[in-house]
Amino acid sequence: MQIRSSDLFKKLDALGEHYRNHIQSSYLKSEFPNLTLSKRDWEEIELVTARLDLFRHQGFHLDELYLKLYSLAKLVKQARTHWGANLKSIISRRYASRPASERLMAEMAAANFPANLSTLSDMVLELFYLARKEDADQNEGKTRALSSLPEIKDLEALLATS
Repeated sequence: MQIRSSDLFKKLDALGEHYRNHIQSSYLKSEFPNLTLSKRDWEEIELVTARLDLFRHQGFHLDELYLKLYSLAKLVKQARTHWGANLKSIISRRYASRPASERLMAEMAAANFPANLSTLSDMVLELFYLARKEDADQNEGKTRALSSLPEIKDLEALLATS
């Protein structure tokens, strides 16, 4: 069974917009290859953040949505672990020879990245809870889609800030 909730798609639209504007900004995108996410994770992230129209009419199967959210959670964890507080200095070095206005914009994007990553984390968690509730409602008394994806049990831990 698919989820076609307008509330879900509003939240997914907001998540995609936040991701494109603040996480994968043109100033930070060049650092993404340094993360060790799988090709499948990157594809799942693109599907849920940039190609949402593919699912707007047919809806999401819960297992598909869980996997996309899990890929985003892995991105959050890796960005926090890999870059930590060093992203601003990494970006400053990369943009050192660029014009001052471009360097300033890049440094601002890097300085705001931890807060923007935290917002993304909150959005993913909210969508996970929404999907889990839908899963429970749709599958009352039956096996839930979540139980068929054992790796997803780590999603909340991946999004934890400490």
